[in-house]
Amino acid sequence: MRYAVPVFVTCAVLLLASGPPPVAEADASTPPPESYLIQAESMAAARAAAEAVGGTVTHDLEIIAGVAAELTAAELAALRQLHEVRISADGIARTATSGNGNNGNNGNPGGDDIVLACGGRGGAQTWDDYLTQPYTWYPAQIGADGLHTQGLTGEGVTIAIVDTGLFGADGLGYDTAGDLRVLARYDAIRDDIWSPGFWYDRSGHGSHVAATAVNSDVNDADGRLNGVAPDADLVVVQAFDRKGQGTYADIIRGIDWVVANRDSYGIRVLNLSFGAPPRSWYWEDPLNQAVMQAWQAGIVVVTSAGNAGPDPMTIGVPGNVPYVITVGGTTDACTRLDESDDSLMTASSAGPTYE
Repeated sequence: MRYAVPVFVTCAVLLLASGPPPVAEADASTPPPESYLIQAESMAAARAAAEAVGGTVTHDLEIIAGVAAELTAAELAALRQLHEVRISADGIARTATSGNGNNGNNGNPGGDDIVLACGGRGGAQTWDDYLTQPYTWYPAQIGADGLHTQGLTGEGVTIAIVDTGLFGADGLGYDTAGDLRVLARYDAIRDDIWSPGFWYDRSGHGSHVAATAVNSDVNDADGRLNGVAPDADLVVVQAFDRKGQGTYADIIRGIDWVVANRDSYGIRVLNLSFGAPPRSWYWEDPLNQAVMQAWQAGIVVVTSAGNAGPDPMTIGVPGNVPYVITVGGTTDACTRLDESDDSLMTASSAGPTYE
């Protein structure tokens, strides 16, 4: 059964015959415009409302019947006076880790001198050490390796990842047969389509997420694969910058694009490994509304719980949506071959949600 997403916005009222009240011209002391999300009964109505008061529309957001627009304080006041629309400040979401943003298109996410948290038996571990370490253990822990031996490797399934991008590594960009797995790349920040074979990720977070899902490298004498679904296809949506920050407007535009193109690329899973502090009930949040529309379109949505734990009620947006799969974090206590000491990470956000 599908559940209708509540609509808390109404259509823009007709402008007065004399037009909107005059908006004072800006002077040197006037603060610059700020970004807002404007929702109405349709995207066209929201756009008309923003433009009627002199706002500059920056994003068309069909999925939430709205737009993002830059408004001065005077324009915002005029919009609130004339139109029965829903207005919210453009928010910021962050990925779990931010990286330092110093690497290039095909580089590692943190530079050659990055030291990983657990290191090898001999001490600290560099990025080059990480690239040569053997088989990752998590496919076996969740039983995925057994499915691989049965031929269930994710073939025919497309995963859309809204994150920081994807850098060039054979195990990420290509499946076990050596075929390019990236079907499309959409830049939600610039509203641009990139070549599927163009590698770009100045943070590394999106590449890390993709590696967990689809890494097709075989670094094990027994031929075991490093990813959970090594033959799944990818749709890469960049909505976050090199610091791991993304605006609500860019993220919603990315989700909008995924939903609009789900049939063209066979998208069945949407991964959202980021979070933002809740600012309202979950159903009133514009980002959550976009996520719920993706769920209603038949896409399985997977989100991160966040890293604001261990206190209760620390799960953020969009992990607080009840229709998604919200994933917490675990630690292996730096003994990856010993499962007996694995536990929930202290930093992993915890429920319940405010609702």
